Amino acid sequence: MPDLVHRTEQELLGALIYDPSLVNDVPYLLPRHFQHSDHQAIFAAFLDIYANEPGIWGATMAERINLQIGQSSIDQTRLTGLVLSSPDLASVAVYGRMIQEAALRRELLSHADRLTQAAGTVRGIDPELDHFALLSDALRSNAVHFDTSLTYELAVQAPRQDLRTLREEALLADLIQHPEYLHEVAAWLDPEVFTSPDRRSIYEAIIAVDHYGEPVQELTLSWELARARSAGLTLAGEPIDSRFDATPAAPGYLARLAVTAVEAGVSIELGRDLLADHSRAELAAGAARITVNAVNAVTIAHQPAAHRTLRHERGFAQDHSAPLLTPPDQTLGLDGPELRQ
Repeated sequence: MPDLVHRTEQELLGALIYDPSLVNDVPYLLPRHFQHSDHQAIFAAFLDIYANEPGIWGATMAERINLQIGQSSIDQTRLTGLVLSSPDLASVAVYGRMIQEAALRRELLSHADRLTQAAGTVRGIDPELDHFALLSDALRSNAVHFDTSLTYELAVQAPRQDLRTLREEALLADLIQHPEYLHEVAAWLDPEVFTSPDRRSIYEAIIAVDHYGEPVQELTLSWELARARSAGLTLAGEPIDSRFDATPAAPGYLARLAVTAVEAGVSIELGRDLLADHSRAELAAGAARITVNAVNAVTIAHQPAAHRTLRHERGFAQDHSAPLLTPPDQTLGLDGPELRQ
């Protein structure tokens, strides 16, 4: 599977060849913004042809590009394949922004390389050179981490059969395929309800992408997951190591969720069930802690006075009891009956 930058460039070029007028949605985009040299050549040829023959499109545009470039690696079949594989013409502006963002990251990395060369290897003698080295590290940490996240690949996760996993995946699949239900679900479903770090991060990415006003789809979600990890933080602002595995969710996992057969709107009912299960588990865990503390208190109370005095003198009389849990919201029963009204 190509990395995310490569895939995004392909999507945009295919859409432009099919409908050249969409280039007006990305007026800032230049050939140098593309990472792959073939894509740079295709986009440069496209701009030149469109400027002189704005009325041609589709197969004719692909033929003109092929003739102008004259490279065996960029033939009519490849260009036509770009057109046929571009699924979302309405997302050209989003893909353009993503391509420009990746170009900026690469530019930061090139600046870091120049600063590293200027700073040399000796530290502590020239403050200006030391400052160059610090700037280089700051730029490199941003650019390199982002690029690594984009190009990292995992095998498609095998479908799991446990009911909880299937329900969580069905909820995510519904929100990816029918994002119109997201606002209702996100208003009350907390990410902590998900039992897998991958599914939790995908849910947060869906919310973030929708908040940006971008289309919720496999490519934009993969990009958002990569961006979140590039900063070393989750979308909730917590350190990445405390919430996520070291590697991002497999692109193949998102692709499977995007085509999983689900009933539109099932995320609402599944979300209520998952929230009820999560609330029951939290209440049970809290009750268990209270019971343990109560048993300990009774045990201490029945100890001989001399033994309690000795424990106090040795510093064992500290109160380690956990705070009582806040009573649950009265609008949510343990099995969620009120929510189903």
